[in-house]
This record gives sequence, C-alpha cells and structure tokens, in this order.
Amino acid sequence: GLDLAATKGTPILASRGGTVIYRGRDFRGFGNLIMIESPGGWATLYAHLDRFMVTEGQKVAMGEIIGAMGRTGRATGVHLHFEIRRNKIAIDPLPYLPGGAKLAKR
Repeated sequence: GLDLAATKGTPILASRGGTVIYRGRDFRGFGNLIMIESPGGWATLYAHLDRFMVTEGQKVAMGEIIGAMGRTGRATGVHLHFEIRRNKIAIDPLPYLPGGAKLAKR
C-alpha cells in the first residue's frame, strides 16, 4: 500500500466505483477504515480516516468523497493508507495510479 500525507479533513475520493463492503475500525492498526469492492475481484482500502461519509452497502462512483483524512489507529501523523487488492491479495497500487508507471521506475 501507499501512505499519502495531507492535512486533517482533506477529502478522500474513491479511486474506483463499487460497493462499500466495510466501514469501521475492527482491523487492528488501521483505525477508521473503508473497503470498496469493484467488479472483477478488485477492492480498494482507505485507512486512518477522521470521518466517514459513506455507509456499508452504499454504491459509490469513482471520484466520490467517501471520507476525510485523519490520524486514527496506529498512525504517527495525519495520512491516508491506501491499498488495492485483487482477489483478496494486496498488490502494488503504483502502476494503477495516473502516472504510476513512471513513478514506480524512480
């Protein structure tokens, strides 16, 4: 996954459309966490949020605000922990982000 820093309250946008399959704080260390499942076995995970702006079962579109940046769980500062999973296995998100292939080569 990636850790992305910003100020507390910065809006978190869904990187892909899908269904919110989890919203809570039961995963140790992640604090406030949202998981969105998309077709084809894909899921995205957003952790350490200050606020939730979606509910479990809700359909979200790519770019929709789902929460706000925070410092919950085991976080040393305000940031977003972002993961992409395929068939429940975490994969490197960098190649899937705009400009990611170029960033991955650095």
